[in-house]
Amino acid sequence: MKVYRGWGTWAEASRVLSRYLPTGTTPHLRRAVRFADHWGGRPTRYEVAELLVREFGVTELGMLTAGLLHHLSEDYPCTMEHIEERFGTRVAGLVDSPMVRLAGRYALVQRLHTYPTVESQREIYHETCERFIPLAVATEPVFDELFSSWQHAYAYLRQPVDHLGAAQQLVAVVHHDRFDPSGQPAVEHTRAVARLTRDGGGTPEQQLAGLLHDCVEDTELSLAQLVDLGVPTDVVDMVDALTRRPRESYEDHLDRLVETPAAILVKRADIRHNLSAARLARLDDAAREAARRRYAYALALLDRASGPGPTWVLPNPGSPPGPETAADTAPDARWPAGNAGVPRQTRGEPDPGPADSDEAASIVPESAPEA
Repeated sequence: MKVYRGWGTWAEASRVLSRYLPTGTTPHLRRAVRFADHWGGRPTRYEVAELLVREFGVTELGMLTAGLLHHLSEDYPCTMEHIEERFGTRVAGLVDSPMVRLAGRYALVQRLHTYPTVESQREIYHETCERFIPLAVATEPVFDELFSSWQHAYAYLRQPVDHLGAAQQLVAVVHHDRFDPSGQPAVEHTRAVARLTRDGGGTPEQQLAGLLHDCVEDTELSLAQLVDLGVPTDVVDMVDALTRRPRESYEDHLDRLVETPAAILVKRADIRHNLSAARLARLDDAAREAARRRYAYALALLDRASGPGPTWVLPNPGSPPGPETAADTAPDARWPAGNAGVPRQTRGEPDPGPADSDEAASIVPESAPEA
């Protein structure tokens, strides 16, 4: 799923636009920006312009002007007559064109998970699927692939996130474009933690907690939203235990974590992956040594609380990073990356939504496969 949010201000937008557009075009667009600012325009106007230029190669002044003004008549006292008076009949007509309406809608929903309530997210998801995707199919097929990918990414909103299939879709969305301190996509870490939890004998609920363990600490999601999404209560409790709270010391966090015994295995899996040779090798010497000390302390505390953990092959804390173990590097087809292997929907057909519970169980078995 593509996200357009690189232009936060007109200064940023104009620098990029000047490379794409004919000479002398950006000053005319600046007029539209000032007009929108006068009426209290919201920042998504830059996202619409970015989408039109970068995704569809739009360089025509009238269409881009309409994109910058698309939201004014819906959300502010500005009327189409005001727009027509300032920019002419053609621009006013383009504001209501399918191309601009669809670009505006995509800019509005591309980060749907950041909306404050799950109820509003679900309402907007269903409205977009019912009204705007058919509009794209009928009038602007160039938007079909863009909305199809978005529809699949947010399909977890169609049912409770109480199984691994839906949870994988959720973490792919909330960790989109996020990277961990080692420079790797954050979502890959969450998947690895869930795999290791499974291989350590974890229950499906613990595997769910492994997938979701960084969602509250590192993204916009809250524990209350996890509840509203239908995540089982015991899984939410584990995520709460695994989440380091603001101004909470690492020691206090671990002391609180061990009060939720089911979360201990997930934390061990988290540490195991953080201590993998590949991840340590991407850190500088100081960060690598700090990580080893921190995790040695954590493992000792977890051992005191619950006894020794699973027999994962942990790197020697005193040795430099070495070759990866098979568990670090072996591909696992049951844990697809993002939407890999998911066929794009045929235009006009309903999206099937996330895998149901039975399918999810086949994606991630409760026990590790035999060698």
